[in-house]
Amino acid sequence: MLKKSFFGIIFILSVLCNVYASENVLLSVDDTHLVVGQTTRLSVTVANIKASSPPELLNFENFEVNFIGTSSNISIINGVYKSEKIFNYAITPRKSGSFEVGPAIVASKNKKYKSNKINIIVENNSNNINKKKFSNLFIEVTADKKEAKLNEEINLSIKIFRRVNIFNMSIKPPEMNEFVVYKLGDAKDYEEVKNGRKYYVSELKYALFPTETGTLTIEPFILNGDVVLSGNPLDSFFKNPFVGGDSKRISIPSNAISIKVLPLEKNVYAVGDYDFSYASNVNETKVGQSFTVTLKVFGYGNLNLSENLKLPETKGLKYYPDKPSVKIKRRGSTVYSEKIEKIAIIPEKAGNFEIPGIPISFYNPVSGKYEDFVLPAIALKVFPDDKDNLKVVESKNKEKVVVKKGEDISTIKPVELKNENVILNLKKVFFFFGFPLVLYFILMLFKYFYLLKKVNYKKILKNSAYSKLKKELSSADSVEKIANVLREYFANKTENFNKFLTFKEISEILKEKGLEQESMEKLNSLFSEIEKAQFAGLKSLNTDELKKLLLEITNKIDGKL
Repeated sequence: MLKKSFFGIIFILSVLCNVYASENVLLSVDDTHLVVGQTTRLSVTVANIKASSPPELLNFENFEVNFIGTSSNISIINGVYKSEKIFNYAITPRKSGSFEVGPAIVASKNKKYKSNKINIIVENNSNNINKKKFSNLFIEVTADKKEAKLNEEINLSIKIFRRVNIFNMSIKPPEMNEFVVYKLGDAKDYEEVKNGRKYYVSELKYALFPTETGTLTIEPFILNGDVVLSGNPLDSFFKNPFVGGDSKRISIPSNAISIKVLPLEKNVYAVGDYDFSYASNVNETKVGQSFTVTLKVFGYGNLNLSENLKLPETKGLKYYPDKPSVKIKRRGSTVYSEKIEKIAIIPEKAGNFEIPGIPISFYNPVSGKYEDFVLPAIALKVFPDDKDNLKVVESKNKEKVVVKKGEDISTIKPVELKNENVILNLKKVFFFFGFPLVLYFILMLFKYFYLLKKVNYKKILKNSAYSKLKKELSSADSVEKIANVLREYFANKTENFNKFLTFKEISEILKEKGLEQESMEKLNSLFSEIEKAQFAGLKSLNTDELKKLLLEITNKIDGKL
């Protein structure tokens, strides 16, 4: 009996030794070959240990580490009981290199357990990574040019190619401190065949404007998402032996690209394809009375990167520039911007002044050329202020005296105010007789404007636009006057009354109204000749011949408008 009990105890002890597996801590990652900015999952598996706190991770100084949750596994295999708790982290490398990370340390009942260490290789350029395992899901970045000028627009396309289901998809862009970046619209989805295989494609587009010269590298964009594990053998590369479930969190880098940015050979106002207008709101004013000079620039490019207008110093005039206003719009696959600069000018003395013509240059990426213009000179006539000729002083007895500027005050006798009652009576007479007259005049004005509206004044302006054009063209003696007469004609004819239309805006309106191609080409050619004469300093334009051509073409299209 004692012998049987002894063997029974030995058997129980041997079973107990095999029921529970050994205690250990295992450190693992989904991918040991990454690029800077690419995220992967790190797991700390704690087996048969009751951890009193989360693991302590050592040697992760070169990674950004974020806790993403825990999971648990319990299994009995061949009579062996195994309990696991898995701590999951998202790690993202901050720089390239070969790094040994770990161990992870777990504390339990005044005892510490250490895990293994892992070596992770981090590269700057994802082009060196084997992409075969991403053949069913990858991200590709392309630029529309490999070489550009400073501040020139570069269109960047980011395409996600996929043959597997993915949700919670997001893209982490790299830092692009050397560029000003604008997103061009929302993502577009379509199908595309690449290397003989059909993919579902999601495409994003960005406009980049380089602000530094040299060879600039755009580091990889990182695609993050959850891939659905469908059981298809094509999805096998996503499976993780340590994690169950129907999906897998992935992080895939794109390729990196380099762009050579060249300096501008000359100082320019802006880089882009622009039109502009430049004018003053008056050509006559008084001393101390301000007027405004306005430059409006609009077209394709980023005018936030443009210079500001600088007027040449003119003695007798003070300049007060306002803060320029810039509006950025997205038009299709490019950036459209508008900039308005206003400079308030105050004359300090009377006389005739001229703000000289101002040279202004653009670099046009469309033509690949520098375009030089001259903003027209602005003539200004300044009259003396009425207050400069008279001043009011008071005598000792408080009686007011009007004194001409420059006269000796001591020789002026005070004006005696003895007829104050007479003045008051005159005011009463004016009130009783003048007020009805003023009221009658106001009523007549209302009647006049009512009748004016009734006969449709705008229709009169439109119908008489051509006759007015012929009359004013005959007396126009300069290209500037011809241009203004022409703009007024098209404004009235197209019912854009009291608007300053540019030639480009006129062409767009006529195109919308269906003007025939031949007439449009002739008209645009004349517009171009006028602008060259105004802004590019062309002196050879014959104004008489120009007026003749304008009358011929406008007579032809007048009836159609």
